[in-house]
Amino acid sequence: MEIWKIVLLIVVVLAVLALLVVALRKRTSQKRVAAQRDEAQVHRMRAEETQLEADRQAGEAQARAAAAQQEQIAAERQTLEAESRRGEADALSRKADELDPDVPGDRQRDQPHQPDQPDRDLGDRR
Repeated sequence: MEIWKIVLLIVVVLAVLALLVVALRKRTSQKRVAAQRDEAQVHRMRAEETQLEADRQAGEAQARAAAAQQEQIAAERQTLEAESRRGEADALSRKADELDPDVPGDRQRDQPHQPDQPDRDLGDRR
């Protein structure tokens, strides 16, 4: 009967060892899953930070584009204003030529005053 007790004891020890191995594998598996969840959470947080940074950069780019567009519009307005001023200056020059008794009559009718070119009709006056 002693042999049965030894066999039974060995079976019980093997069964306990098998249960311990199963429990240990389950615990290791749970730790691995927990580590994977933690790593996934870190990646999600990094993705969110990266998305926020991308959104910030896009916002800055849009602001710069809007500022550039406003600057372009301001430059175009200034150019139009300068052209208008040139027209006013030409009109004033023509009026001055009309009023000036020393300016020949053919210049008054035929040629608009162009301040960038020397005036040939004025002779020694310049």
